[in-house]
Amino acid sequence: MKFRLGLFSLFFASSSILFSGVEDSDAKCSSGGDCAADFVFQEDSLRVFVSFSMPDAALLSFSKALEKTGGTLVFRGIPENSFQAFAKKILELKKQGMGAQVAVDPESFERLKIKDVPTISLNFQEYTDKISGHVSLRYALLRFSEKGETQENAKELLHQMEGF
Repeated sequence: MKFRLGLFSLFFASSSILFSGVEDSDAKCSSGGDCAADFVFQEDSLRVFVSFSMPDAALLSFSKALEKTGGTLVFRGIPENSFQAFAKKILELKKQGMGAQVAVDPESFERLKIKDVPTISLNFQEYTDKISGHVSLRYALLRFSEKGETQENAKELLHQMEGF
């Protein structure tokens, strides 16, 4: 198990995939350190909550937009409870051009009460704007910049997206 986890962390570290909720602090990596330290999840302010039930084209579209603004595609869990199935699907998407950061974070789904995917979420301090439904990232940021609690951040991200 130690060997598998070491390879797993090496593979996913090089693939920009982050995980949260790793709580087994007694687990030791092949280097002898704490494996949980390899899976630190740095939460982005801009996140798109998604699922593999969505078409690949939708995931790729969100990915392309997030590559311009920064942010993360967030999955609730892994398909079939299998890291191998998850890795295979992510690699397929990467071959199709997906370059956005990916995270598995069921705690964020619960904390933000995300029930539907896709949901686009923008956080600033204690404020969160979110919109559900298959809308573009640009549309969501426009809505947030017009009447959201994260207006200034949304405007800044729109400028990044539009290349100003």
